[in-house]
Amino acid sequence: MAGRQKKAADWAEAKRRCRLNDGDIAMAKALRMSPRGLIANIPGGSQRWKAPVREWIHHLHGKTFGKSPATRPPPGDPPPRPPAAGPGARPAPIPDDFEPPF
Repeated sequence: MAGRQKKAADWAEAKRRCRLNDGDIAMAKALRMSPRGLIANIPGGSQRWKAPVREWIHHLHGKTFGKSPATRPPPGDPPPRPPAAGPGARPAPIPDDFEPPF
């Protein structure tokens, strides 16, 4: 029982120190990474070439399992908007041969 609690505490510490969310932790576990390995790969001040742990996990997960499920578009590209259905929007035209069901 103590082993499971220690493992859970190690994952909680890795989540906090590496600034990961539950999805990132799930990806790391799918890659069979250990929490200590994640903590050891936090880039230091002189390691500007090293990607943050979160980006590293996403890169490896995408490389291993295909496209990452949690990928987001780049920050400059806004998501497509659905058509407006506000007060100024027009309803769809009713066909000429339409008969109400009542």
